[in-house]
Amino acid sequence: MAGDGVVKISEAAAMIGKRTQKIPLRLYSALIWLLWHLRIKTVEAPAGIVAYSSYSWVLDTTRAKTRLGWQPRYTSRQTLRIMLETHDYNPH
Repeated sequence: MAGDGVVKISEAAAMIGKRTQKIPLRLYSALIWLLWHLRIKTVEAPAGIVAYSSYSWVLDTTRAKTRLGWQPRYTSRQTLRIMLETHDYNPH
């Protein structure tokens, strides 16, 4: 399932004190590929992650709410904050 709300990548970055910058997708893919193959520690996934994460993931939970009476325990933003804290980030 999913929490309510959408968190943009720029918002997630801001929560950990980072900023985002738009660069061409092909350049970004090539850069990630290179850094992955050089085993640079800050790159935690192969270049395939670029296509996987380039578009927003949104899940419509309306049906689960109306048919099952389900309600998310946390919003998307709260879930992200918990995940960041679990991985030793100090989200803003």
